[in-house]
Amino acid sequence: MAGNFGGSTALPGLVTENGPEASLGHVLDAAALVRARERAADRAGDEPEPRPLVILDLALHRDVDPSVADVEGVLLFDLATLKAHAPAVAHDVVAQAQRIVDTAARRFEETRLGREADAAVIALLDEAEVRVVAEIADSVARLTAELAAHGEPGPDEADVDAIAREVRKRVHAELHDKIVGVRAKATAAARAAEAALVQGAEALTMEASAHRDADPSRRR
Repeated sequence: MAGNFGGSTALPGLVTENGPEASLGHVLDAAALVRARERAADRAGDEPEPRPLVILDLALHRDVDPSVADVEGVLLFDLATLKAHAPAVAHDVVAQAQRIVDTAARRFEETRLGREADAAVIALLDEAEVRVVAEIADSVARLTAELAAHGEPGPDEADVDAIAREVRKRVHAELHDKIVGVRAKATAAARAAEAALVQGAEALTMEASAHRDADPSRRR
């Protein structure tokens, strides 16, 4: 039983080391204890209060009318309630995790779309290699003819290697722009196909939903 002495409330078993400097949480705990004892005294001899009906609604667009929360004996927990009671300190951590996931997903998607161009790129490389071999042979033949015209021996291995390096460098430099163009084209085609697939799936979902709404037997 709480007693009032000199305008202050004293609670049995409650120690206030700091006196008037007690924390707000300490005061709230004391007030809650007083209310709990008062309610217990009011209900003395009565049957225990029944447990409330707990309704959990995690649908994005609500499956349960929010006014249900006003019904006595019902506790409604929806996404808004959970969000309001979620620890604020975790917000930055969740946001950081979301950024990491988004970055990884974007890189994976770019890699996946880039692989759509692999076949075309390989074809370009094969074509470039055929061109390199032909141009090396042509350059060596011209050099051989020029040296022979001056009565000199044909090109040695070092000469052939120098010609090959020069030809490959030039052909591959020209090939770079072609590869970039092929990859961009393949990526755009893959994105267009993906968008068409998503659009088709959404159309099917909307059509199924329309049929369901039009069928009275399937309405809830």
